[in-house]
Amino acid sequence: MDARKAPEGLYERRKQVVRLSKTGYGPMAIAGLAGLSWGAVNAALKAEVDRLEKLTGKAAKPPAAGGGDKKLTADEWLAEKLKKSAK
Repeated sequence: MDARKAPEGLYERRKQVVRLSKTGYGPMAIAGLAGLSWGAVNAALKAEVDRLEKLTGKAAKPPAAGGGDKKLTADEWLAEKLKKSAK
């Protein structure tokens, strides 16, 4: 599927890419599952990062690996960052 050909479904494709990414799939696996090119998957993930940066007002970076025993999902991590920035 060429993501440039059907702009009305762009939002739905981005949601699917982000959902698969949150479940642990890499970009190449997502491309195969969603029937998109690697570039379309990469663009969708970049668009989501840009959206989160605008939402939080700062770079949306996950915590460094090996930083602690506590494992957070992406949603939990973002909620924790938003709570800290609201203080």
